[in-house]
Amino acid sequence: MDGLVTISAPLKGDVLSISAKQGDRVAAGQPLALLRNTQVQADGSDALAQQRTLIASRKSLSADLRHAKESEIELAITAAQVRVEGTRRALAAARASLESAQQQLVVSRRYLEQQRELVKSGFLASAGLATAERSYLGDQQQVRQAEQSVAAQSLELANAEQAILQARGQKAALIAQSADSSAALDLEASRLNSSGEAVISSTVAGTIAAVPALRGPVVASSPLFIVAPDGPVYAHLLLSEAAANKARKGQVVSLRVVSSNPTDSLKLGGTIETLARAPISSGREGEQGYLARVKLDDASQKTDFPLGARVEARLQIETKTLLGWLFGPLVKGLRQANLVTW
Repeated sequence: MDGLVTISAPLKGDVLSISAKQGDRVAAGQPLALLRNTQVQADGSDALAQQRTLIASRKSLSADLRHAKESEIELAITAAQVRVEGTRRALAAARASLESAQQQLVVSRRYLEQQRELVKSGFLASAGLATAERSYLGDQQQVRQAEQSVAAQSLELANAEQAILQARGQKAALIAQSADSSAALDLEASRLNSSGEAVISSTVAGTIAAVPALRGPVVASSPLFIVAPDGPVYAHLLLSEAAANKARKGQVVSLRVVSSNPTDSLKLGGTIETLARAPISSGREGEQGYLARVKLDDASQKTDFPLGARVEARLQIETKTLLGWLFGPLVKGLRQANLVTW
């Protein structure tokens, strides 16, 4: 599973104390451990300056990533706004068509009633009534099609407006998370002291998923804590070529956390968010597969499972009958041509 943040030792040293354990909730900037610097240069000076430089570089990189992500979100908002405007125009046209069809239906109904009166009075043969009835039924069909078009455009407009709200929410969350991360890095830099001790703090708000290092010596870049940040949790799946050919974005996936004891297995659920179209190596005997990113559903997000664990997946593949495969494209074409309705 991904979405985890690794907090590493910025340099070689000794872990003097650890103030957080697996499962603890932490805030951005919260102290997690105390590290004593043992990395001494040949001239006898310590590496505090190097650590401050490293923190500044991390802050700069974080800002660059935020700007890039913000630009991506802004593009999504702009595209959604264009979609909203286009859909509003299409909806207005659909409503106008519906109004016109309804007016024509009123005219057809009156004409049909007049014809029926003429037949009843003996001034018109029954055979002459069939034309008026066919015209009325045709106008009824036009009204139904216009109503379906209005409903479809209304749904499209609601989806487009929801996309804008979601993108704006993502932007606000990104800004808040970036501010927390920047504040945490500033705090980490300020806590460096002349004795060579540094306070290691969480860069994000979330839950401690693992504590790989214990008290004692560590080397630079050693992982000290793994934090699951607040927000969605994802799983990465490596699909075979056959499974990748059947998988699609938005498809429902059932997951099982791999455990040595089958009775302890946890079942999770989610949907495919992205699917790679080029294979990658899995690292096991040259095996290759297609990477799928799965967003866990709301119920699974709240499940107490070991973050970072391996999972197995079952894809719920859509099935079709032979008739569906043969006539599906034809029906779709007829719907688009407004020759049939459902």
